[in-house]
Amino acid sequence: MQALLELLRISLLPTAAADALVGHWLGSSSFPATEAGAQSSGLSVPTVWLAVPASLCVYHGAMALNDWADRDEDARVRPRRPIPSGRISPATALAIAMALLALGVSWGLLVNLAAGALLGAVAVLAVLYDLRGRGAWRGPLLLGACRAGNLGFGVLAGTGGMLPAPWVLGGLCAYGLYVFSISRIGRLEDGPAEQVGTAPSLWLLLAAAAMLALPLVRVLEARIWTALPLALLGAGLLLRSALPVRDWARAQLVPTMGRALRLLLVMTAALALCQPGRQGLWTAAVVLCGYPLAHVLRRRFPPS
Repeated sequence: MQALLELLRISLLPTAAADALVGHWLGSSSFPATEAGAQSSGLSVPTVWLAVPASLCVYHGAMALNDWADRDEDARVRPRRPIPSGRISPATALAIAMALLALGVSWGLLVNLAAGALLGAVAVLAVLYDLRGRGAWRGPLLLGACRAGNLGFGVLAGTGGMLPAPWVLGGLCAYGLYVFSISRIGRLEDGPAEQVGTAPSLWLLLAAAAMLALPLVRVLEARIWTALPLALLGAGLLLRSALPVRDWARAQLVPTMGRALRLLLVMTAALALCQPGRQGLWTAAVVLCGYPLAHVLRRRFPPS
């Protein structure tokens, strides 16, 4: 079980669940959901309860496939990972990955066809990243698209397949930009020491700007202030990592990446608060409860 949970990167489960949860709220203005959301299947089930497990299956299936694709490299630089350590065989890891990806997309189609199609596209991009999408720029771009698509899947689950408001689309772009920025930092974890320098600070600054973007737009556009304090807190925590360091050592990157990944929960909670309504407060509160859970889980199950 320890090896399986490591393979699935279970410490990142709260962030993946938050994507579907917050996306649904942004799309529907209702939580937990309206009934009969699973239109294509005829099921009378709140859509959010279908969207969350579908999102988790695709996300963690892609994580398992990532370990399978990296098994030779991990044997050299991360021999304690489940596959190179021999605790899980490559065939088992691949079977788990394929089963979760297929189950997630199938489950997504139960929500509605548009949402299921988007989740299928996310699964394809995730597989492309795992198998062919490595590279200093291509990899982070694919990861940003996957996470923005995962959030967008939740949005389409909430809208019943209809296009959301323009400001919601802006939130998806900001979310993708955040993930792209921190993924650029992750690319430096295994590279030559001379590639580190000051680059992580610059990418953390861009991630902080992405976190603040939609709350600032909502203040200017609709005088909705509730998201801004939380976004400022998250951006401040990122800047606290960025500003004191002028020349980064590789050992500093792993804890910085872990913190930036957990702060995805702060960003999604802030996005939830961009939608006016008391239920947005409850949605944000549920998402933020995942932060201490992710912090505890990462001690036994490293997020990167």
